[in-house]
Amino acid sequence: MKTRRAGILAPLIVAMLLVGTACSVTEELLTEQALEETENGVAGPALTDLSTLPLSFEPNVGQAARAAGFTARAGRGAFAFTRSGVVMASAASGGIARMRFVDAGSSRLVSGERLTGVVNYLQGKDPAAWRTGVPTYGALEYAGLYEGIRLAYTGTQGRLKGTWSVAAGADPSQIRWRYDGRLRVDVA
Repeated sequence: MKTRRAGILAPLIVAMLLVGTACSVTEELLTEQALEETENGVAGPALTDLSTLPLSFEPNVGQAARAAGFTARAGRGAFAFTRSGVVMASAASGGIARMRFVDAGSSRLVSGERLTGVVNYLQGKDPAAWRTGVPTYGALEYAGLYEGIRLAYTGTQGRLKGTWSVAAGADPSQIRWRYDGRLRVDVA
């Protein structure tokens, strides 16, 4: 009986270790240093396949660098949404890139429809440091990014989708962004 239990538990333990490794790599990609390096134009290897990510957005309650207002994670990648842009990280390639809004106003991040799921971060041995019940949202919006212009992000079929909304009379030529880092961009 002892041998049978070991045979059942071994694959479970290996799976838990693999999940833990992927999570720790992704956590490292969203550290203060990673966000600061992309802010200063330093980049890692090129990002590759982020197309398989099912997305939900969660407020940053300490699971990412302070600059991130929200994060989105899936598969082996992550996004950090800051007031000045979006940081994209791939654990598969170790790559980090940033999309920075150019000449943007003082935007604020607004969550969309709340989803039923929550996320728990049980890292370390101290339960006081754990983050539990972190809400998830189906969309995220940059309000006040440019005069009369908003940007909403959603995730469909594992892809991050941005939708610009321009109010009547607003000037769409205000919309500008720049990519820093090595990034392969696919436009669909």
